[in-house]
Amino acid sequence: MSEKTDIGILRELGKEYAEIAHLPIQQERVGLWEKLNGLRPERPMVMIDQLPINELATPGDGQLDILCEDKLLRGVEYAMRFDLMRWRNYGGDMVILPYVECPPAMSSTGGFRHLNSTTHLKLDETSDVSSQHYDDVIVDEDGLKKITDPVITHDAQETERRMGLLREIFDSILDVRQGGIVMSGNVWDSISILRGVGTMLEDMIDRPEFVHKLVDRMFWVYRSTYEQYERLGLLDARPKYVHCTGAFTKELPKAGFDGTARICDTWISTMAQMFSTVSPTMDKEFQLDYVEKYFGDAGLIYYGCCEPLHDRIHLIKRLPGVRKLSVSPWADVERSAEQLGGGIVMSRKPNPAYLAFETFDEDVIKKELNETIAACRRHGTPCELILKDVSTVRYKPDRLRRWNEIAMELALA
Repeated sequence: MSEKTDIGILRELGKEYAEIAHLPIQQERVGLWEKLNGLRPERPMVMIDQLPINELATPGDGQLDILCEDKLLRGVEYAMRFDLMRWRNYGGDMVILPYVECPPAMSSTGGFRHLNSTTHLKLDETSDVSSQHYDDVIVDEDGLKKITDPVITHDAQETERRMGLLREIFDSILDVRQGGIVMSGNVWDSISILRGVGTMLEDMIDRPEFVHKLVDRMFWVYRSTYEQYERLGLLDARPKYVHCTGAFTKELPKAGFDGTARICDTWISTMAQMFSTVSPTMDKEFQLDYVEKYFGDAGLIYYGCCEPLHDRIHLIKRLPGVRKLSVSPWADVERSAEQLGGGIVMSRKPNPAYLAFETFDEDVIKKELNETIAACRRHGTPCELILKDVSTVRYKPDRLRRWNEIAMELALA
């Protein structure tokens, strides 16, 4: 297939994308997300993300068939087709805006990502989901030397070439913007991959001084990486999403913004998922204190993921800029809503396992969503319903459509 054919594919796709992006509902939803993130919600917001791509489309049905040959253009095509598929089938409150993001030409060396030794076990070879075993590659203080200084490189000339190509392709159809980085401080996820969860839990008790050295080093690597993105002008000042939720806000970027995003101008998501079995006191010592030290100057913070946090919200609330807090399927919703009140958005994560059972039970889904909405209304807590981490829908994507319909009906009630 020729470059000319690739261009024709994207121009036609761009026209379809632009038609949807210019619908009035897009700006209406931007406004709803801004109100939610500004703690003045009109209603619960709904989003579906992190899906089993292999189960969502049938080859040949056109939804996710990637036709371009050029590597860059294939990535752009995939992003657009995935957005359109979600929009048509289970879009929730997602927003499609009239521009295409151009990925910047950047690379990284150093750090720690080259160190992990992982064994994967899959039940479905077509899926990205797997069970994983991690070998301990940092067993002592000598191992800390393996974690080197990260170096981020940006090929501005190549980025401009890409921008020019996409501007030519989407001329008079869609704007083209340089894509940016949304900060993600999932430091403990990275530590668990380098050492294994059990090893780290034992060392927090038996070798706390060593753990502190490791954690401090890892947080420093993350901070150094994002400071380099900042200097290179690669941070995203106006992201659409943060950790699978709408990121639209009138509070960012902050005063003094000159067009190049600083760390203080944007969101960061951070978490310590393996701390599900760690006490609040140890959470503060080994995670929250480091978040404040290294990212207390971030514009806004999205905190948490799958770990239940209802017994340590009082500690998390002390972090500057916390605006959203994840309430996972294993958290106490009532306790969480009561503590969050009107000061932090409850980012409720309904249980994705309900889409994986042999029988799809709508009553169970309605009950879970209704309990969340009712608890948040009792305590005046802003709320979003975020279905994510969906490992399987048993090759029945209609379950996602129905979940979306139920959630939207309840959110609009």
